[in-house]
Order: sequence, then C-alpha cells, then structure tokens
Amino acid sequence: MDRQFNSEIKRYRREIKHLLLCKNSIAKAFMKDFDNELFNFIEENKVSDMETIYAQFGTAEEVARSFFEFADIRKISKGLRCTKTILTALIVALCMVLAGLLYAIEDVHSEKQNVLTHIIEETQQTEFQHSNETIGR
Repeated sequence: MDRQFNSEIKRYRREIKHLLLCKNSIAKAFMKDFDNELFNFIEENKVSDMETIYAQFGTAEEVARSFFEFADIRKISKGLRCTKTILTALIVALCMVLAGLLYAIEDVHSEKQNVLTHIIEETQQTEFQHSNETIGR
C-alpha cells in the first residue's frame, strides 16, 4: 500500500470507530473483525484506491449503520444505560458539591458580617465611653 492510500484507510477506520456509539469493548470487537475483513480484501484483490473499498464495504456511515442493524441491541443498550447512570451520578455529585460550596461561601460571608458588626458595636461603645469621659471632665 502506498502512503496516501494507507492514510486514507486509517482515516476511514477512524471515522467508522467514531460513529460506533456503544461500549468500547463492543466497538473494539467489531473493529477487529472489520479490520480483518478489510485488510484481507485489500491484500487478496490488490486494492489501491478508496473507491473500491467504498464499493465493497460502503462509506463509514454505511458501515456503522450496518453494525447497528445487525448488532445485539441488548448489549448496546446496556452499555448506554450504564453510561447514562454514570452521567446522572456525576451531575448529582456536582450539584451537591456546588451546593456545599455555596453554603460555605454564604457561611463565610455571614461570619465576616458578624465580625464587622461586632467591631462596629465595639467601636461605637468605645467612642460612647470616650465621649462620656470627655463630657464628665
């Protein structure tokens, strides 16, 4: 295979793998079988152009579509349910962290306000005592 054809084959395989929206292990198993078929076809027929590949196997989208038509939907949906569960758990965890941070920020703000109020009251009391001492003299 020449370099350009080799890079086109790599791009073709990468597009197919990218279009397989399923569990990684299922996609790897499919790609292993597909690679065997693809490279055997290229070797046996001395293929050197992508048009022949597209004629035999179809475009990347067509290959991915045929994968989903013949795949065991239970395995694929199980992987997607697992992914959905993980994403939901992550979102819930992030919301809890965000709520904790907001509470901590509010607590710090409230604490600062209490300290400032205390300082102002002490200052006013000190000024009041100082003014009473000054008046009493």
